[in-house]
Amino acid sequence: MMPQNKKKTQTVLTPEPENAMARIFIKGFRPYLWLLLLIAAVYGQTLGFGYTNYDDDQLILNNQAFIKDLSHAGQAFRQDALSNPKGLFYYRPLLTLSFMLDAQLGGAKPFIYHLTNLLVHILSCWAFFVLLSKLTGQRSKSFYASLIFAIHPALSQAVAWIPGRNDSLLALFLLAAMAAFIRHWEGGKRRWFAVSQLLFLASLLTKETAVVFPLIGLAYVFFLGKSGLNPKRVIALNITGWALCVLLWYLMREQALILSNAWRGFKLFTLAEAAKGLLSYLGKLGLPFSLSVLPDIRNISWPKGAAIVVLAAGSMIWLGLKNKRLAAFGFIWTVLFLLPVIIVVPGPKTFLEHRMYLPFMGILMIVLSLALEKLSMLISRGLLIFLLMIFSAGSFVHSRSFKNDMVFWQNAAVTSPDSDIARNGLGKAYYQRGRLVEAGRQFLLALEQDPQNPVYLYNAAALYLTRNMTDSADIFITKELLLYPQYPKANFIKAQICQAKGELPEAEKHYLKEIGNNPRYLKSYAGLAQLYLEQNKKDQARGILNQGLQYDPQNTYLRRVLGELAAP
Repeated sequence: MMPQNKKKTQTVLTPEPENAMARIFIKGFRPYLWLLLLIAAVYGQTLGFGYTNYDDDQLILNNQAFIKDLSHAGQAFRQDALSNPKGLFYYRPLLTLSFMLDAQLGGAKPFIYHLTNLLVHILSCWAFFVLLSKLTGQRSKSFYASLIFAIHPALSQAVAWIPGRNDSLLALFLLAAMAAFIRHWEGGKRRWFAVSQLLFLASLLTKETAVVFPLIGLAYVFFLGKSGLNPKRVIALNITGWALCVLLWYLMREQALILSNAWRGFKLFTLAEAAKGLLSYLGKLGLPFSLSVLPDIRNISWPKGAAIVVLAAGSMIWLGLKNKRLAAFGFIWTVLFLLPVIIVVPGPKTFLEHRMYLPFMGILMIVLSLALEKLSMLISRGLLIFLLMIFSAGSFVHSRSFKNDMVFWQNAAVTSPDSDIARNGLGKAYYQRGRLVEAGRQFLLALEQDPQNPVYLYNAAALYLTRNMTDSADIFITKELLLYPQYPKANFIKAQICQAKGELPEAEKHYLKEIGNNPRYLKSYAGLAQLYLEQNKKDQARGILNQGLQYDPQNTYLRRVLGELAAP
């Protein structure tokens, strides 16, 4: 129960001194305009970026047939965001819907996806400014903190990397839900309750981290909330609403798990790994340099984070806390949004930087709770300008690491040299550019780290087949099929190898296996048709081509071969 006898800090928006700074930056709509301009200046370049081929290939490039068709909108609520039943299950249907809306406007062109990322970040920064103004009662300090948030280099990944949208979109929904909840708590009409609950449900359907929001709401009531009408009734109503939203989300997710036949497990970081990851995050927030597009647990650094903790503690002792309740709320906000990030292993053991998006908001709340008045106006403004300049330059430079797949994976391999994912990704980037020797070197380095990884085995086999080194290709694909008999496209590669060696019956067997396992992979039909033509089996070639055209009636290659067969 909320204690009634304790006087709470009031967060009434008090008039601030009218001066030149206020007239230029703070008055009226100006904070929103300045935030927009600063973000556009720093991140506008991302509109010309391409894809990194890290998750965005699965979410967008290889998923165009799904996301371009709005009739699939319902299916987005019944499957994993990555369509990956063998991996960690990511139930994020609203993220998928956001990509579907982009696809209606731009197809597979990356511009529209980057534009949406930019707009979502702008809206999130605006919403954060509104919330800070409400919590602190000071527009100027809230605006300055929002500027730091908007262009902090450690958050670049949430803007420049298309899949990083899940955190900025989550923040937008949660900040809006928080604003509506506060309106309802302070005596607003029931519609604010409904709006808050709907936005909370939307945040759950964007990313599972939102499940901690009810605790955030209760923390606000306890530490910062002004007593409204019938507080017990309002709390009970919201707790009931939150519980129903979580239950509905859980049932929807459970149904999607069943329909997808997905893997239900998950892994946890060890205590040492979690501590290392936490200190790594704190170090990057305090000193946002030496950033990485793919921070692997084996290569992240913790000493910088430890130094930041000591420095932060010293600053708090020196300046003191002016608003202890805001500090407590900010601390709870930070901890609740950090815990899922440093506890649950998100597939590979990485600490991606876009996951700091929400926790950093709590840290800025703690900063605003300090007695910053102890710093002279000259020092505080000088420090703000210095940070804005350094952070803007840092974000401008670091965001370029997401320009395309080659730049992305080169950064990943340099900053996380022990990461097998980075080596494999760089190998694919080289492979797609015809730099086959360099690609092979990276694939082998990836296999040294994880010798039984099906992706790495497949890539090595495909590479050696491309180089006409069929014996080497056969070694890798044979191992692949022994470990993973139904791995997508593995039988196709084996069939191609057998066909190149003149082992035609074996080639036919593996083509048919691939068609059985992966009937929508049309290259198998084309390869088998070619095999039949080599044996002058035109009727069988015609039949297999027609079978493939059932899945894509407009496929130009299959139609062309079929037309050649029909010619006299």
